[in-house]
Amino acid sequence: IWGSSTAYMNVNSALIEKFTKTPTYNFGISGAAFDQLLHLQSFAENNKNKTLIWIVNPYEFEGYDYKIEESQLFFHWQSQPIIHSYFKKMNLTEGICLKYFGWYGISKLTSKHWNYIINPKVNVEKNVNGFIGKNTEFRTLNNFYPTNICKPKEDRIKNFKKTAIDVAKNNKLIIILPPVINPINFTKFKNKITLPQYNVIDLNDNLSLKDSSYYQDNVHLTIEGANKFTKQIIQILEINK
Repeated sequence: IWGSSTAYMNVNSALIEKFTKTPTYNFGISGAAFDQLLHLQSFAENNKNKTLIWIVNPYEFEGYDYKIEESQLFFHWQSQPIIHSYFKKMNLTEGICLKYFGWYGISKLTSKHWNYIINPKVNVEKNVNGFIGKNTEFRTLNNFYPTNICKPKEDRIKNFKKTAIDVAKNNKLIIILPPVINPINFTKFKNKITLPQYNVIDLNDNLSLKDSSYYQDNVHLTIEGANKFTKQIIQILEINK
């Protein structure tokens, strides 16, 4: 499972493994946008015949501005050729420094990194196969959809489809639009990103997940909500065998 926090907080990978009898892991990264998943591209390049579930948030294709630099997300994976080549292409000097001068990576540590380093026992979040489940009362946060119409930018659509084609070249790719607490019309967006090489499934307009008790905020599910959402994904996997 790949994506951002709507992947690792919303999809219970251990539950998928239990029902499908297939090793499953959630590689979602907090704050990572669709075009920042360098580890997905690296995995797809080095593996074949895997089923990859990519949780895609349509709001990232609108006016969303990325707050996290790729170097902050992936500086510790410089041994992977596709990641190292990406940084060299973006900035040759930084790419070389990140790989060959370990001390340079210290400059890329964020406050979250330092919190884990200073207080590892306090800050480590428990996960099962990469899934981090939480139960909190609903809060009106992360309202990335002020209207019920998605207006994606064409350059981002083009960029996404190029990446998705590469990822699906040797693997089965299933793209899922996750639920949000308020109904959003993603039909046009879905049609824009759909190609024959992979499946796109819209689980946003999800009547079984409209109760606020299933949500921590507008886009993140509670453990119960995540389990309901995951069972729908399991059904999709059974259909797409």
